[in-house]
Amino acid sequence: MKNRLCWLLAFVTVTLLLTGLVRAQRTAVAKQTWDYKVILRQRDIEFEARNRYFAKPWGVWSEDGKALAPPVDITAKLAQLGGQGWELVTVCPRSDNGHSNPGGAGNGQDYGLYSLNGVTTEDVWIFKRPQP
Repeated sequence: MKNRLCWLLAFVTVTLLLTGLVRAQRTAVAKQTWDYKVILRQRDIEFEARNRYFAKPWGVWSEDGKALAPPVDITAKLAQLGGQGWELVTVCPRSDNGHSNPGGAGNGQDYGLYSLNGVTTEDVWIFKRPQP
């Protein structure tokens, strides 16, 4: 009978200690929060005769909504951001849908329903770093 009581007390003691350790670990881990940065690059589409088109070089760059002065050296920019603790999370290409797009790629011209599908006219580069 004493053995069973000792085992029961030992079991309860160990269980309480482990429960306390798990709770302490849960409260000790702080929730990570992040800062984000967005780089956007854009280019226009040049229209030629007979519904032919070609993509112009990347001409417009912005960082967090502010224009970057051309020319942009993306290799140097990535090194600069990496040195500041920014990690590139994703690059999301966007394609023109082929419809008239005033103020955007194609300068508002309508190139036909399918003529521009698949042409990347914009890239969104998303970075993150831990908040202090």
